[in-house]
Amino acid sequence: MKIFLKSIKNKNINKIILNKIIKLKAEEWNFSKKIQLKWVKSNLQDEDLHNLLFLDKNLCGYTCLRERTFLLKSKIKKIYYFDTFIITKKYRSVIVNKKRLSDILMKLNIKKINEKYSLAILVCNRKLIKFYEKYNWKKSKAFRINKKKNYIRMVFNPKKIILRNKFITI
Repeated sequence: MKIFLKSIKNKNINKIILNKIIKLKAEEWNFSKKIQLKWVKSNLQDEDLHNLLFLDKNLCGYTCLRERTFLLKSKIKKIYYFDTFIITKKYRSVIVNKKRLSDILMKLNIKKINEKYSLAILVCNRKLIKFYEKYNWKKSKAFRINKKKNYIRMVFNPKKIILRNKFITI
């Protein structure tokens, strides 16, 4: 089995890849293709990254890093909002070179975060906290987001920007 990783800016995504992403996301979330396309158009910006993991020629992993800004001490700061982590059900237990596909895809995301902004935030279900903590994500109350109570906010590289008593709204 051969692994291929690729990051594509949203402005450069083609319809073929976008359709593969939507098909992969449909395994986890019950939204039509039309609704997914509408969401992409209204929520993703040109510089947002689609991180793709292919096994052989099959798209089997996907994440999105969305560029966002917030105001901290009168300065605009940029971060990544880590969004939509998914590995296709068929390949979740596959191990290549002693690594799970989720580990490989997460390392790509960490590399991209560190290359550009060093700081990222995510919102996840409480049952996923241990998975993200394995990659040095930390629970955080430093930003607000409208989600149900069973979701938790997490931050990557929180020491890079001091967020004490400051709230980010995304």
